[in-house]
Amino acid sequence: MASNQILFKETKNCVCEVGYERGPDRKSCHDIDECSFNNACINGECKNTPGSYRCACNKGYKYNPEQGICENIDECEYNPCQGGTCTDTDGDFKCECGNYQMLDATGRRCIDQPNGQCFRSSNKNGRKCAADSMLPNQMSRQDCCCHAAELDRTSSFRLNNKCDVCPAVGTSNFNQLCKGSEKPDSYCDLELNPCGTNGQCYDVDGGFECQCDEGYELHPSGTLCIDSPECDNKCLNGLCTELDGSFECICPSGHHFNDKTGSCDDDDECLERPCSGGSCVNAPGGFECVCAPGLVLDETGLICLDKREEACWLEHEDDTCVDNIPGRYTAELCCATHGKAWGDECVDCSDIPLTCRKGYVFDRVADRCVEVDECQLFPQYCSGNGAKCVNTDGSFYCECPNGLTLDDSGRRCIDTRKSVCFPNFNATHPFCHEAWEGLHSRQTCCCSIAGEAWGEGNECRACPREGTPEYDELCPCADGNCYNP
Repeated sequence: MASNQILFKETKNCVCEVGYERGPDRKSCHDIDECSFNNACINGECKNTPGSYRCACNKGYKYNPEQGICENIDECEYNPCQGGTCTDTDGDFKCECGNYQMLDATGRRCIDQPNGQCFRSSNKNGRKCAADSMLPNQMSRQDCCCHAAELDRTSSFRLNNKCDVCPAVGTSNFNQLCKGSEKPDSYCDLELNPCGTNGQCYDVDGGFECQCDEGYELHPSGTLCIDSPECDNKCLNGLCTELDGSFECICPSGHHFNDKTGSCDDDDECLERPCSGGSCVNAPGGFECVCAPGLVLDETGLICLDKREEACWLEHEDDTCVDNIPGRYTAELCCATHGKAWGDECVDCSDIPLTCRKGYVFDRVADRCVEVDECQLFPQYCSGNGAKCVNTDGSFYCECPNGLTLDDSGRRCIDTRKSVCFPNFNATHPFCHEAWEGLHSRQTCCCSIAGEAWGEGNECRACPREGTPEYDELCPCADGNCYNP
């Protein structure tokens, strides 16, 4: 810009200040119209002033006083495109989205296209996007892969004749696609005051708009109210907004302004401990939860889940686990039902945190606690002599046929009836004779005192032979020290 300095020359004529020239009479000074020069205020409007001039730059440009021109503002430095790629243009910028996405009403945020077709799973022949597995309604890829397909690992999505399998649950692609999958109630709440401090944000159908305060204008991005584009490269990592005699930095999401350095510094979100069951790793503008080996992140990307399947133990004393249930189970499923300890390392269930009350596990698709059907999950829990499992709300119990009762474990049905025990039995002509003295249970007779038959009269029947399934069921104790009522 021109200054008020006066240049003096030894002459008998008038000496004009900078920005003025002598008239034809050489006795008067006239203002120079700098705007008449070629290339004055490129990309802006030149406005002549007494003794000087000023440039009113077009939107998307800022004034360079050294070169006297209006330079393009690279809006892409401030990461205005959410979930998309920013391309800088002369005086403006544009956001471009990836496959299956489109820009929302703001023109800055990439969202899933809503008119694709979802397929719940591969069909019986293993083909993806098969007609016999197609859901009836059109939807976005996010709604398909994160919700409608119930997290089926073989779900697929088709848009414009292109078919892709949904990313597997727990992978980084799944977490990126499904994080924040619900439509926000307010675009103005998506980040800290998206219109800046000199305007107000108002939600409109499908997006938001900014209304600037008096004396400020809307930035070409449509999301910031600014006074002037001239900030002299202040606000490192942020966007600078001129104030009267000062400036203000608008920092991107995940950053805060450091008034000592005048830059936007990264927030350490890990200080708030957002990761449950895992470690938090801070990153520029965000963070990541990292799980220990064997654990996986849930769909929120914040909770580490233990999906390992190991032994479930019914008894745990003195750091020793005994009597495991056949099969392999997760820690939650074991300890939420009737397990006392879990895993090959015999971890006491009291040390394993549970989301739901006893008898229930958390269903992350339904987002609620659901009851466990122990009878279906553990079909061999109730055993012996026709034992039957009966499921109840949050629990279960074993039930025996008439004449039989449960043993002390509450799992096995035993015959506590007492009758005579016979040392000999003729299988060719079934006949019981020479009974021992006293009355005994069938288990004691056949398993402990080596009887060959038990009962009296028409009820007399042979004891099962060793090595047969009936014998193993009646005599579970290998050393013969069975329960003797």
